[in-house]
Amino acid sequence: MGYIWETDNLVKNFTLSGGLFRPKQTVHALQGVSLYQEEGETLGIVGESGCGKSTFGYTLMGVHQATSGSIYMNGIEVNPYIHKDITRDMMQMVFQNPYASL
Repeated sequence: MGYIWETDNLVKNFTLSGGLFRPKQTVHALQGVSLYQEEGETLGIVGESGCGKSTFGYTLMGVHQATSGSIYMNGIEVNPYIHKDITRDMMQMVFQNPYASL
């Protein structure tokens, strides 16, 4: 069996505007995340509040564009321009509060 998806050294940074007299700040949300999921496997990602679980999911699904690193779907590296089209057919996210998405 192969990997359904795989991430290799995934990095996601957010730039926050500092305001009128403050410099911009960079928040390092994901740093070098490498994970995979095999076909037929169930995966849950658990962690403390603010540790990057949702950011990882959004980046994997193509909602956020990765700063660097690679995302593979069925062994094929996806680029940001076709990412949403590929992932939409392959997987769905289940949010923490399912009633909020109705």
